[in-house]
Amino acid sequence: EQAQLAPAFGYARGYRHFDFHAGMAPALGSSLLRWHRIFRLIPRFVQVHLIDIHGPYTVGKRWLPKGTPKTALKLAPSKAWRQTIQQVRSGEITPNAEDWEALRNHQRGELRQLDAQLGAWWKTWEADGTLDNGWLVVTGDHGEQFGEHGQIEHLGTPYDVLLRVPLIIRPPGGGATR
Repeated sequence: EQAQLAPAFGYARGYRHFDFHAGMAPALGSSLLRWHRIFRLIPRFVQVHLIDIHGPYTVGKRWLPKGTPKTALKLAPSKAWRQTIQQVRSGEITPNAEDWEALRNHQRGELRQLDAQLGAWWKTWEADGTLDNGWLVVTGDHGEQFGEHGQIEHLGTPYDVLLRVPLIIRPPGGGATR
C-alpha cells in the first residue's frame, strides 16, 4: 500500500544502495538487522520509514489498552476499512465517543507494539557499538485525527493534531546536543 515510497517516485535518488520493502516493523526487523550485521563497520546513512501506526490497524490484542471499547467500525485491513473511512468523511457514518476511543486505542496499541520492536533494534545497536558511533533520529511523519475538527486519519487541514509529532535526536555515544 505504501508504493509512494518506492524508487519509481524518486526515493532512491542519492543513495548508493536503496532497499524498499513494504511492510511493518516486525517483518522489516529481520531484514534491517541482517543488513546491519553485514555493513555495520561501513559508514552509511540508513533511513527506515515504518507504517505501523497507520490505519487500518493490525495490532495484537495484548497491545491494546485495557478497557478498549467495542466498535462497529471496520478496523482491519480490507476494502471495508477504506469504505468506512470514506463514509465517515462524507458524513454518512457518524462515529460515537466509543468508536473514536476504540480507534484511538487501536492506534495506541500499534504504538506500544512498535515501541517493543524499536527497543529490540536499540538493544542490538547498543550491544554492537552502533549507538556509540552514529546519530539516531526518530520522528513521525504525521499525526492522526480521531474526530477532531470533524476529521479522521491524516487528510485535510494542518491542525496541530497532524503536525505535532515526536522528534528524538541521539548523538553518537548518547551525549547532550546543543
